[in-house]
Amino acid sequence: ACTESAVITLQSFVLIYHKPNIPLVNAAVAFYGIGLNDIYWYKFPLHYLTVLATYNAFAGIGFFIGIVSPNAQVANILIPTAIIPCILFSGFFVNQSNIPVYLWPVEVISPFKYAYQAYFINEYEDLSLACMTTMNMKERCDPIGDFNPLRPSMNA
Repeated sequence: ACTESAVITLQSFVLIYHKPNIPLVNAAVAFYGIGLNDIYWYKFPLHYLTVLATYNAFAGIGFFIGIVSPNAQVANILIPTAIIPCILFSGFFVNQSNIPVYLWPVEVISPFKYAYQAYFINEYEDLSLACMTTMNMKERCDPIGDFNPLRPSMNA
């Protein structure tokens, strides 16, 4: 028979040593399967750290909802209502400059927003596209300009 301390020790072992492996497999399949920018050695580790941070952020949201919910059925209803706004206001579906002021708190607390920006910057930083070097200003692009507030946009 398993004792309670043995079960807690096993759960701790799984959380500490195997939890990072799930995002690692996901990150490796996505990064190399899609063919993301691997010009420099640090591109994949940054991608993996972003996946791991996002995984942990949403695990925390799930734990929080599980704690405040009276039962599993209520938790299953509340989790999508917490995650869908995070997805909508991440900047992928709705441009961040078009989000009304009264919804900014939802945008600010969205882990997807920061993950999307990190993925975008990791992909396009140090990448040379034809539209970035053209002399025709109508065809010129700056993929990172929208996400990096410290860097002015070329299209402005």
